[in-house]
This record gives sequence, structure tokens and C-alpha cells, in this order.
Amino acid sequence: VTVLEEQQETVCQMYGLMETYAVPAPAEDFALYATLRASVAAMQSAVDRSVEERDANVDRFCGCLRKDIVELNQEVKTVKQKAQVRESWRGLPPNSAVPRLKGNVDAMRDKLPVITDLHNPCLKPRHWEALERVVDASLTDEPLSLTVLERLDVFSHAAEIQEVVLTIAQMMWCRDLEGCLEGDHNHFEALQEFEITNFERLNVLAALVRGPLPSLHRNIITALITVDVHARDIVTDLIHQKVDSSSDFEWQRQLRYYWDLEQDNCIAAMALSTYVYGYEYLGACPRLVITPLTPGFMVMKAAHDISSLMSRPSNMNLDSWEDE
Repeated sequence: VTVLEEQQETVCQMYGLMETYAVPAPAEDFALYATLRASVAAMQSAVDRSVEERDANVDRFCGCLRKDIVELNQEVKTVKQKAQVRESWRGLPPNSAVPRLKGNVDAMRDKLPVITDLHNPCLKPRHWEALERVVDASLTDEPLSLTVLERLDVFSHAAEIQEVVLTIAQMMWCRDLEGCLEGDHNHFEALQEFEITNFERLNVLAALVRGPLPSLHRNIITALITVDVHARDIVTDLIHQKVDSSSDFEWQRQLRYYWDLEQDNCIAAMALSTYVYGYEYLGACPRLVITPLTPGFMVMKAAHDISSLMSRPSNMNLDSWEDE
């Protein structure tokens, strides 16, 4: 501060001589010189204020430091207490309750997919009959509970039940889509809403597969996702093709699953061809990605059937040919 005051005095003397002898200088320099004394005075006031507040600031800093030291000591004490408790537990005899509970939870988690499938509201009496043939026991004589399912050994048939449910899911999807394309409503808008429903179902399955699952259930859900992705692509393609009728060829050329009431059986249909579903048990094996070329063999088979039909003599009994 003393050096600045000396330099200020020197500058003031220099500008005093310039004013005495009328030495020309830029107006900006004189304007800046006019603020010199005020700036030096403000600096001196700030220094004096800092000196006065120095002791109070030091006391405040020391107080905060003591408070932090107390809190740190308390945290160290808490950590030591937890470590002592942990060491005391090591000396206790082993407790089997936690492993046993964990085993029960894991066992129940393995059973949940079967319980969920059996509570599917879309299951009809014919579906229950198919499930009863799988488990070789009646599932409708009494209310189903966990005890009943374990007594009937239903959970040992988890893979077969999942296969039946997968077939039912395909039939329900086909029914829902045809419901969009038939009836007294805007078919195209209903199809667009059904596309959103397909996206939501896939998101639910994707959330399931990201969680902890047994290997069998993970493979089954992965296979279901593969089938549902293909179903979603079919709906999206129908929307792009502006399909608004179930008789449209773009829908008829797809592989579709129905329950035939007359035959009391599941049938697979494509174009003019229909086949009784063989109930082939594929197990929880991985499925390749389904593309539009996947059902191509059905298209060729349908074309072969039509060609064979057209080449038959006109007087041939078609009913007898269908029975062959």
C-alpha cells in the first residue's frame, strides 16, 4: 500500500506540472487521472476492513474445523462398532435359516411361470383337456393351489405346459388380429391399435428376460419373443399394405393358427391350404430369427395343392381326395 501511495503522489505531481505548463495530453488520460485518488482510497478502505475482520474470520474457521473433527470422530466410532458386531457374528454357530429361505424363494421363482400360465384367462375347456393329458391328471376337479399342483406333480411338466401355452398364444394372436379386420368398426384403426399392443407385449417379455430366470424359462421366453417379433412384423407390414379386411391376400398368405370346432383340433392355415397341427414337442430349444421366407415352404405347398386340384378330372370326388 505504501508503494502505491508513493506512485500516486508521483503521478499527481506529473499531471500538476502538465497543467501548469499547459502540456497537451489526450482527454482520456485526464479522465483516467480523475479516478485515481478515488480508487486508491477505496483500496485503502478494503485493506482496513480486512484487517479488522481478520480475527473474526480466523475464529469462525477454527470453529468449523472443530465441528468437522467431532463429526469425523463420530463416524470413525460408528465404523469401529460395526466392525466389532461383524466380528462377534463370526463366532456364533452357523445359521441355516437364511440359506433355507433363499432355497425356498428360488424354488418358488421356478414355479411362477407355470402358475402364471395356468391362470391365463384365455384358456378354454379344450385347452384344459390338453393340459390334463400332459400331466395325466384332472386339473378341474378342485381349485388349483400350490399344494394341489405339487401333489399332482404339475411342475415336472413345466416345459410341456409352456409348449401348449405357446400354441394357445399363437391362436389367440390370430383371433385378435382377425377381430381387428372384421366387425362393425374401422378395421384399419383397430389394426394400428393392435400394433401398439404387440409392442407393449414385447416390452413386457423383454423386461422378464433381463431379470434372473432359470435356464429353461429363459429359453422358453426367448423363443416366445422370437415368435412375437415375427407377429409384430406381420402387423406392421399389414399396416403398410393398408390391409382392412381378413380376406385380403396379404393376410391370407400368412401362417395362421385356428381351433376348428368340427375337428375339435388345432389347424394351421395358409392361403387355401389347411393342416392339422401335429403338436410337435420341440422343447425349449433356441429358435432362429423368423423371416418372411420362413413359411415359404407353406406357400409352395399351397401352390402345389392348387395345381393338383386343377389337374384332377372334373368328375372326381373332391371329398375323397381331401381324405387321402
